[in-house]
Amino acid sequence: MKSESDAYDSSGDQSPYDYQPLKPGQIRLLQAEWVTEPSLQHVFPWTSSRKSLELHTVRVELEEQHNYEAVSYVWGTAPASVSVMCNGCPVFITPTLHELLGFLAGAGRNLWVDAVCIDQRNSEEKAMQIPLMRLIYSKAEAVVIWLGASDSSVTAFMEELPRVCKLSRSWTPTDPTGDIYWRGKDWPPDGDPFWEGLFHLVRHQWFARLWTFQEVVLAKRGYIVYGNMWRLLEDFVAFYYPEQGASGSYVVPGVDHYDQIPNLDLSLSIAYNACSVINWRHSKGSDTPVQLAELPSLLYHVRHRRVTEQVDRVWAIAGVLSESLQARLSSKIDYGEGSRSQYWTTYLSFSKAVFEEEQSLVLLNIPPSVGQHHIELPSWCPDLSSSELACNLKINHSWRARQLPKARQRIWWFDPQHDVQKCVEKRAAVVDHSLKSISINSNDSILNVRGFVVDTIEEVVDGAGLLPLWRRDPCNDWRDLDPANAAIRTIVAYYLQALKLAQRTRCKQDDTTLPREFVSCLFRDSRFSTEAERFCVDMFHMLELVMEGMEEGYRHIAPDKRHWGAKLWRILTRLIGHSFFATSSGRFGIASPGCKPGDGTCVFYGGEPLYVLQHEGTGVEAKAVKFGGVAFIPHLMDQDQRDDARLGPDETFAIS
Repeated sequence: MKSESDAYDSSGDQSPYDYQPLKPGQIRLLQAEWVTEPSLQHVFPWTSSRKSLELHTVRVELEEQHNYEAVSYVWGTAPASVSVMCNGCPVFITPTLHELLGFLAGAGRNLWVDAVCIDQRNSEEKAMQIPLMRLIYSKAEAVVIWLGASDSSVTAFMEELPRVCKLSRSWTPTDPTGDIYWRGKDWPPDGDPFWEGLFHLVRHQWFARLWTFQEVVLAKRGYIVYGNMWRLLEDFVAFYYPEQGASGSYVVPGVDHYDQIPNLDLSLSIAYNACSVINWRHSKGSDTPVQLAELPSLLYHVRHRRVTEQVDRVWAIAGVLSESLQARLSSKIDYGEGSRSQYWTTYLSFSKAVFEEEQSLVLLNIPPSVGQHHIELPSWCPDLSSSELACNLKINHSWRARQLPKARQRIWWFDPQHDVQKCVEKRAAVVDHSLKSISINSNDSILNVRGFVVDTIEEVVDGAGLLPLWRRDPCNDWRDLDPANAAIRTIVAYYLQALKLAQRTRCKQDDTTLPREFVSCLFRDSRFSTEAERFCVDMFHMLELVMEGMEEGYRHIAPDKRHWGAKLWRILTRLIGHSFFATSSGRFGIASPGCKPGDGTCVFYGGEPLYVLQHEGTGVEAKAVKFGGVAFIPHLMDQDQRDDARLGPDETFAIS
């Protein structure tokens, strides 16, 4: 939970909660009012009357119906320094908290604000209240997102948002231009105060915090409040993250904005990601728990959000999990000093609950960090605190995803001639296999999974070392591949080396063709069109020209095909960090970083990807194994294909 111990500070021995202890299922609601202090004008005529903020809380049963608004905010780093009265007791609160309560104050207005409604100095009360977060935010009439007092630049954006949002939805081009984001003569031009206000708004820390994610995705309705102005959250999200079928985000800052606003690229990315997750969750229904298949994606997408305590990586999303998981985890919530300093024990408890309660292996899909895995965690438990150098989540279950004709993602390369029902049946044959067996030893945290070995990795083209290089010097435009740029040359060489490995694996010698197995690994799917395959040939020919020193190599691609260039380059850049490999049986595949020659590729019953196991002994028969990541091998992802490829009988892998 938010570490709010400094959000308020009692100025005496008496606490504002002494006469309001909470019982299970109870919460406090808050009312804030401006009251006029007694005037001394009859004694000192030159003085004027003053108003001060007073707070009152009341206990209520959460299961009962109450009209209240829950507040989502970032309290800032300033200490509690503003004195107010709460339940008749003097307390100090932070300037941010005083500011937002001052704006939201009103007679009869019920609020839920975590810093005041929970006794932040009572760890037992905090542990009791955290499991109620889902109900607190989902039962609120609305969630008020407080972003601060008014600012002239943001005011321009807030004033214009309804008009511009309506224009973005209704405008139909009659005179096409080269700018796909232009929406007619009434669209704010580049450099307009509207855009400047938006860019300043998305730099707010609210978009980067993890607790605010849970608070807003659970809401029936959300309002963005900036000073005395408010706008519907759904309007902002729809504008910033357009619906499927739109031509792309409308947020296209001009060069001037990039120069004037520090860290704008990062802020835009974090806010865009936040809106995409909010949109994704709201499309499922705010009261719908996260499905197991979605859990890796959720943990992956929120990994860069900021937390005060590392245990919040789990507790801040607990409210969107299934009821069975919440029930199992609720007794584990602990904000004591020991749990906060040994935060990895929370990750282990969470992972055990997912594996055992849900009998699922989905957490193994989360890409490991290239950095050091925490020494106290078993190899199969994701280190949620490590996110800076984690490759993208690209090896999950996309090879069996249902590809509907109107889907925006991946449709450019996908061959629509496929059997949707067959995809569903094939996935069920893997996930619901009758031999699935998952357990964890209570004494040593060994994960026991039933499965079998299908192959052994023989040669690897490892991309793990490219992640820091790419983060320092990214190239997002495929037309700007500069042969003189050392980072670009290193990354292009990585893909060409992987291609050569695929060619040798298939033909046992160098070949000039682009193997279908290689293309399958790029898409993590074998259902691509012939046209997409041909474009991959053109793209890799262009990459070879870049390595030969040719500038503007994209001009060698037919103009009518260049619109695919950006899409394929995006796929390639999102695979950076993964490892391409060849096996002893002549197969070619792709895996998350860290695999090495001698590692086994295995099937776990109930698991969709293939799994890499690293043997601490010698040979694939060694019993002590470490989890080494997930893998995709073309023509080995369906259960019947796996059964045919097995190298031996079933066994129970004991993974430490």
